[in-house]
Amino acid sequence: MMKMRLVLVALGIALLCVAPDAADAQFAPRRTDVQSWTDGRLVLPLGSNFDLALLGELRVDRSPGVDEWRVGSEVEFSLGEYLSLAPGYLYIVSPGENGGEVEHRPRGDFTVRTPRFGGVQISSRDRLERRFREEEISTRHRNRLQAEREVGLGATPIALFIDNEWFYEWGEDPWTENRLSAGARRSLLEGVSASLRYLWQHDRIALPENVHVVGLSFEVEL
Repeated sequence: MMKMRLVLVALGIALLCVAPDAADAQFAPRRTDVQSWTDGRLVLPLGSNFDLALLGELRVDRSPGVDEWRVGSEVEFSLGEYLSLAPGYLYIVSPGENGGEVEHRPRGDFTVRTPRFGGVQISSRDRLERRFREEEISTRHRNRLQAEREVGLGATPIALFIDNEWFYEWGEDPWTENRLSAGARRSLLEGVSASLRYLWQHDRIALPENVHVVGLSFEVEL
């Protein structure tokens, strides 16, 4: 009988210790999350210097559950060897309570690339996007600076890259978000390539504050 009482007391203490953490995990937003992002890009050449790209992306968090999915398109214009312009649009759905959130996001990219020096190419992409959401409409500027270098691996080289992207919001605390990523890209077949990357995202405004991402990207060019 005494042993049974001791077991019940120990069980009660354990439940008291675990219950607050369980409640916090269930109801409080996490400050750190781990996610996987998988995206695809289908490129349809329309002319000698412009292409149409169909876009799709799925983001999954560690719940596990779908955190967000996106579909869209863009038209990329090549303005010479080192300049490009790409207007586009994304339809974004974040599942959740009360039907989740839907966002319409028109955007425009302007990218500048340098010639390769020592096998390394530097590029700077400036993206301006307008975010139409139910609770607010906002404008955001993003700048991504990337360094890429090709290394030999058999008959097919691998492109190693590292980049840093800053997010600037108009009408809010300006510098809201930063992303740092590194990875590798390789051609799988003629017209088909894939890339694998690790990305760290830091958000100064919303939770989760830090997101660690494993990203997988595919591109098919017809």
